[in-house]
Amino acid sequence: MTDYTKQLVEQRRELHQWPEEGWTEFWTTNYIVNKLRSWGYEVLLGTKIINPEQVFGRNEKLVQEGIKNALARGVSQSFIDETEGYTARFQYLS
Repeated sequence: MTDYTKQLVEQRRELHQWPEEGWTEFWTTNYIVNKLRSWGYEVLLGTKIINPEQVFGRNEKLVQEGIKNALARGVSQSFIDETEGYTARFQYLS
């Protein structure tokens, strides 16, 4: 197994240890955003990329529980604030 493949397998295993329901993926979003930013990408979060009027199936009680779980797992309050309560939408802009 190549080092690159090993790294991807480890990251996949890390991500799948902590399943999160739709619109509650604050820990996963934090994980991915940190990776992208460390590689020099600009990442937009919250209402900078998500239109709340176009969000369907979002359960506020589950969102608050997801935030609580993310904070307990080490996600910073400043990151949660940056999301404005919305998990990420990833889109490459050239």
